[in-house]
Amino acid sequence: MAAQANGLTGPNLTPWHIKISFESMDGHGSPSSKGTFEEFWAGPSKYKRIFATSNFNQVEYLTDAGIRRTGSPDSAPSELMTIVDQFLNPIPLDKDSIDAANLQIAKPSVGETKLLCVTVSQPRRTTEPASAIQARLTAEVISTESYCTDEQSPILRLQLAGGGISKFLRNSVVRFQDRYLPEVIEEYEGSSPAPKPMLTAKLEKVEAITSIDEALFTPPPDAMSPAKVITLSERETKPQRLHHPFPEYDYRYPGENRSVHLAGIIIISLRVQTDGHVSNLRVERVAGPRELQQASLDALRKWTYKPFIRNREPVEVDTEVTLVYSLTP
Repeated sequence: MAAQANGLTGPNLTPWHIKISFESMDGHGSPSSKGTFEEFWAGPSKYKRIFATSNFNQVEYLTDAGIRRTGSPDSAPSELMTIVDQFLNPIPLDKDSIDAANLQIAKPSVGETKLLCVTVSQPRRTTEPASAIQARLTAEVISTESYCTDEQSPILRLQLAGGGISKFLRNSVVRFQDRYLPEVIEEYEGSSPAPKPMLTAKLEKVEAITSIDEALFTPPPDAMSPAKVITLSERETKPQRLHHPFPEYDYRYPGENRSVHLAGIIIISLRVQTDGHVSNLRVERVAGPRELQQASLDALRKWTYKPFIRNREPVEVDTEVTLVYSLTP
């Protein structure tokens, strides 16, 4: 029920227009980027999306002929897609994914607000263990997402992603087309008592489209097809790495964590863009302390790869990186 009640996906929607402004912060809490996301939606196979930021600009059209883009041909960075997902599809769960997962229910309180939280957990074993310790730790690895609604209604108020490393707070909820939309979303990373602010997004406008202007949804003649996205295993992408601040099995890193006996394994998914930079980092599985998760994300953001080429065309690549921390080599 909550999955259908929040966001702007699913049946029984009429055409709409939404505009969102945002500001993102770096790991030190300083502003790093700001911009807007805007979408005109006329149906499941017709939309126009506009991304306008200080370092990424793109207009994306979806038509019966597929996706066309002006500006950057690459997929939008993860921080922008986080905004899209949080406003349009914040609970991306279907019956099959729920049936395959372990569910836990809790009823915490935040101030005077009572919540109903469902945590979705799913174990996974890697198919490519690199060492005995990796094989042993991977047996414990799980992926968790928690969704918290008001106790007496399906309004989504809080989401914990990546095993709790990312927290999304949703404030001042408004009603539109029988859906709930937050006026403000705040994202934090890291553990209490001092989580890092990462993103603030504000709903500037949401309105119905009463008359469809076909010209608005028609790509210009110079619009490009998006770069193809392929999926490769970690073994296949490893030889393409150009810059990675620490190897995945460096038992000395991070040094400050060794002294307090922290060890664990983290599997992070990412996308290699056509220029070799990484985006869309996401903690998929983790066994071990949360302190290692933030250190891993901070390091992987600096990685670069040699661009991938298939059939003489640059492609984007979805892959995973496994990071193992151990006190014993």
